[in-house]
Amino acid sequence: MRTTFVALALLALTPTLAPGQSLMEASAAALKAKADSPLVWIAPRTTVATVTEPVPGTPATPAAPAAASVSGVASNTQTANALIGARLVALAQVVVSGRAASAKYSDACAGKESSAGWLLRGELVTTQNADTPACLTIAAELSRLSGRLRSERSAITETARVGGIFPGVLRDLFARHGIPD
Repeated sequence: MRTTFVALALLALTPTLAPGQSLMEASAAALKAKADSPLVWIAPRTTVATVTEPVPGTPATPAAPAAASVSGVASNTQTANALIGARLVALAQVVVSGRAASAKYSDACAGKESSAGWLLRGELVTTQNADTPACLTIAAELSRLSGRLRSERSAITETARVGGIFPGVLRDLFARHGIPD
């Protein structure tokens, strides 16, 4: 129905082109000729149009929609913050914990060896740090945080999809909170 209305509105405003005249020039001339008639402003995502009467002696201007101060993306961002803002902050804390655990693992465990402090057949006995209980605990924590990050991110994405949040707005919010892909 919206397409039909727009098509009818365009047909009503379509000017007749004179030879050598561009569509832009003809449209401007048609609008100047209809300056004394009421103009119709169609707000985005609405089916109701507001008709305003021009003040005698002044050019007609379209009436602004009620929420003209907030753009569609800004409005969607506000909705997203209300819908998933607290969950994004909590997930950002999980990311910070994961980065700290990853740094701790790489500093103490990854590719490092520890000496047992004694010799066997003239050689110093060493153990891979990654096999020690402390490093295994850190690795388990990393695995748990990684799984939590994946599941919570997918749950937030689904909540945003159902809530009508634009994908670009969601990507920006993830980036703003430091949540990786």
